[in-house]
Amino acid sequence: MGMRMARAPQSQIDALWKFLEGLESRVDHNSATIREYVEKNFPKIAGCWERVVFGYQTLLQCTDPDLDYLEYRPDIKAALDAAGIK
Repeated sequence: MGMRMARAPQSQIDALWKFLEGLESRVDHNSATIREYVEKNFPKIAGCWERVVFGYQTLLQCTDPDLDYLEYRPDIKAALDAAGIK
C-alpha cells in the first residue's frame, strides 16, 4: 500500500486563498506593512498550506502534461473509458 495523506478540507483551501489574496493586495505597500500582515496572518495557515499545495501536486501527476488545462492523462482516460466511467 502506498503512502496516504489527508485531503485538505475546503476550510484550509479557503484560508490559504484568503491569506494569498491579502498578501497580493499589499504588494505595492512597504515591506513593514507586508511583514506585519504576514506575521499576523501566517499562523492561521501554518500547517495547512503544505497539504493544499501537495494535494495539487498530486493531482497534477494524474493530468496530461501536454495540455495547459487540467484533464486526465491519456492512459487514465482510456482506463476510465474502458470501465465505462465518464
